[in-house]
Amino acid sequence: MKTSKLVKFLAFIGALTIIGVIVFAIYKFMKPDYLDEYDDNDYDDDDFDEEDFEIDTDFVEEN
Repeated sequence: MKTSKLVKFLAFIGALTIIGVIVFAIYKFMKPDYLDEYDDNDYDDDDFDEEDFEIDTDFVEEN
């Protein structure tokens, strides 16, 4: 009983698919999650002082 070229080709594609899924699963498991390091409090605007952004008008000449 000979196996056809189509069966060999499909078996090869199936093997590549299985290897790809395994590699992807290992990558997802081993990849660090950088969102855990992100701190929402780093960008709070609670410490915003309007005094820091006041325009100094001492140098403007009045007519």
